[in-house]
Amino acid sequence: MNVSERRILRLFPNASRSFVEANRSVRDAESEQDQAPALDQATQRETESMGRVVVRFTCFRVRLLDDDNVKASVKDLLDGLRHAHLIRDDSPREIQLEVEQRKVACPDFQRTEIELIYP
Repeated sequence: MNVSERRILRLFPNASRSFVEANRSVRDAESEQDQAPALDQATQRETESMGRVVVRFTCFRVRLLDDDNVKASVKDLLDGLRHAHLIRDDSPREIQLEVEQRKVACPDFQRTEIELIYP
């Protein structure tokens, strides 16, 4: 479904006529959610996988967190993996969650690495 002129003006009330014309043919993202997996191979992996997927997060931080807080810090990332169809579900029955931390000296080196290990 293409975005209507009224919707464009509701989202961008000060939009110029040329902006509205240029964006009228843009498809509405809300109607396309969860239509296809993010990666073509994700669906194939789901059907081939019989065991639990190991999901390993390694958090590199200047200040290390408590165990419960570091696990809470990766919740959105885990949900993103599920929405991208890289994992079937984030329940303990489907995945083996591993979260570890490593201390780094400088904020420039902070990051979170994600590993998916399929059985």
